[in-house]
Parts: sequence; structure tokens; C-alpha cells
Amino acid sequence: MLTDILLAVGISPSTTPALETLLSRPFLSKKWVGSRPKQPSTTGHGWNLYVVDTVSPITLYHEMVEYSCRYAETHPKGQSCRHLLSEAHLILRALLVQPLPPARGAPGERPPGPTGGEEAQGPPGGDMSARTDSEADRRVLEKAFSENCAQLGDCFSRGNQKDCHLALPYYRMSGLSITDVMSRNRPLAISPLTYGPGFLFYLKHFLLEEVDQVLSQEAADEIIDIFSQTEPSQLVTVCASPAMLNVSPSKVRRRLQHLSLATGMSVPLTLTMATMALRLDDLRQYTELMEKHAEVGVETGTPRCGPPSWPTSSDTASQGLLARAMVALHENNIASAGAG
Repeated sequence: MLTDILLAVGISPSTTPALETLLSRPFLSKKWVGSRPKQPSTTGHGWNLYVVDTVSPITLYHEMVEYSCRYAETHPKGQSCRHLLSEAHLILRALLVQPLPPARGAPGERPPGPTGGEEAQGPPGGDMSARTDSEADRRVLEKAFSENCAQLGDCFSRGNQKDCHLALPYYRMSGLSITDVMSRNRPLAISPLTYGPGFLFYLKHFLLEEVDQVLSQEAADEIIDIFSQTEPSQLVTVCASPAMLNVSPSKVRRRLQHLSLATGMSVPLTLTMATMALRLDDLRQYTELMEKHAEVGVETGTPRCGPPSWPTSSDTASQGLLARAMVALHENNIASAGAG
């Protein structure tokens, strides 16, 4: 084809040796062959085999806790940490609801023995060993579950007001004592001296509902300091809790004196301060306080009513003062008998 083009324009390849040599090369005579589409395979589609290396649930839990700590450091106000701990909580809880495998030889169950000429296979006590391993694994899961509940309680104790009440059930599921929860919620020295709303919600519930546990003086004094900083108006209610029996009366009296300067002397505040005066054997201040309100006043130094069951070395006549005062106030529709 190229030779015909050259002849058409008046060029003869035979008169030009170089052109004749070029046209004699074999690659110019080859025809272009395009790629043809491949025919569909008649053997069908292929299969890929993947090997997935799974991890134990407890290992997965620790990895999730590690990632949640990273989220808490990088995004302290985000929800990623809480969501990841909640997913770990569901994993652990699903594993704990599964029953342990029954042990052979348990009461009411007769293990099958060899029949005919067959011999018993397997090492003796193998089923009991497997159950022991299962019980050990379960104890590990229970410990991880308790830790996870405590971590979720910490998240909700410092969270917003909307979800703060969720700190209570998680702390209770964790099995932590009130002093353990208080130590986990102490503000850091480098952070502002604040307490989360969830922690205060938990603390109020404990003081109003847990009537069988009496705190040590150290713990009770710390609670007085907490409410003095956060909600001073709740100090009277806090002091009325049976759990606060060992609180330092001198510390409470100082805190209540500051409160009276800010809010004025109410009847419940007066009764609480009078109680602390009795515990300190300060009958002079006690009498002055009781004379502030006619309905709970005194006559010739003899109390009309007496204090609740606070430990005091006062005389027997003063032992029932504030209790009878509260009865009189309730009968006169001045004080309510319900929990404040």
C-alpha cells in the first residue's frame, strides 16, 4: 500500500536504494490484529478462601478498653468512648448469661458407663477439669464486667445532665463501695474543683436510700465538703441521713453557720444546728438556737422536745428534744414528714 502511494505522487522506490531497503523490511508488511474479547469461561466462578484468626472475648474487651481510653484522651467531650464501652458491656453481658456446662456425676445425673467389651475412653476427671476451666473463665469475665460497669459509671457521672442518672445503675452493678466511688470522682489537682452531676445523683441516692450502712467519719466529712462546694442548700438533708451518723459535729456546725449567713435561719436549719450543739455538749448555744422559734422553744431551760438518735453525752432530758420538735412542727403543718 505504501508503494502505491509513492508511485501515485511520482516517486519510484527502485530509483532510491534507501527507500527500497526501507520498504523491504518485514514489519511494514504485517497487518494489525486487534485483541479479541475473551470467551466466557464454562467452568463457572472461582472461590477465594480466607482464614480468620479470632480472638477470645476477654482479649477483645481489653482492646476495646484500650481504644476507648484513646478516644477519651483525644475527644474528652465526645461520645465515642461511651459507645465503645457500651458495646464491650453487651459482649460481656451476653457471655455471662450463658450457663456453665453441666458436670458429669452431678447429683441426679448418672454418667453412662462402658457397655459390652468397650473400655472407657478419655482421662478420668476430664469433664470435671473442663468445668473447672469454665468456672475460672467465668470469674475472669465477671471481673471484667465489674470493671466495665465502673468505667461506664465514670462516663455517666461526669456526663451531661440528660444522662447523669445512668451513673447509679452502672455503679451498683460494679459492686463498688461508696468510698470507692468517691475516690474515683475526686477532682484532679490540675482541674477545676468540680463534681459531675451523675456523681451527685448517685451520692444523694445513697444518702436517702441506703439506710443500713453507716459511713466512717472521714467519708462523712468528705461528703459534707462535697455538698458545701456544690449544693449548700442540701446540707440539712445530707446531715439527716442515717449514713452520716459519724460526721464531725464541729465541721457541720461551721458549714451550717456559713449557710445561715447566706440563706437565713429556717426551722430545719435551726434544728440541725441545735443537734450539732448537743453533740458537742454546748447547751448554751443549743438553748439559744431553740429560742429562735416559738414552736420549738424551751421553758426554764427544760427542753420541750429532744434530738434524734445522734450520739451525745447530754443528759437524758435532752435525748428526745428534736424528735418531738419535728412531731410538733408536723402537727402544726410547718414541717413535712416526707423525705426532702
